[in-house]
Amino acid sequence: MRIAVSYDYGQIAPRFSADQRFKVYDVSNNCVGHQSVVSTIGDNDTAARALSTLGVDTLICGSIRDSAKNALSNAGITLCSGVSGPADAAVKSFLTGNIRADDSRDGDRDRTNGRDRRHRDEGWRG
Repeated sequence: MRIAVSYDYGQIAPRFSADQRFKVYDVSNNCVGHQSVVSTIGDNDTAARALSTLGVDTLICGSIRDSAKNALSNAGITLCSGVSGPADAAVKSFLTGNIRADDSRDGDRDRTNGRDRRHRDEGWRG
């Protein structure tokens, strides 16, 4: 499995952008192995294709526009959006099941403030 995180100086970037850096994690047997930082330049489709070409299965990011969601979906990349905090900690949290893909998180959203109830106590914000 390969996970990418929208990356800004050790933190999850607050907004997904096609012109940004991503930290890419190789994961085997639920353990993080090789890590690298890559940059993309272009539009959402270009970024999605670049991540797909790198073999990324899952993207963890902050806020994201619908057009970028669609581009990632079309590239076969699972999305975990609305996440903030340290990138490395978010990947560990994803691997332990505390962060889930967007389509399975909707039922756990607090509709009044948009925050994910599961992560509020851990400092994760949606």
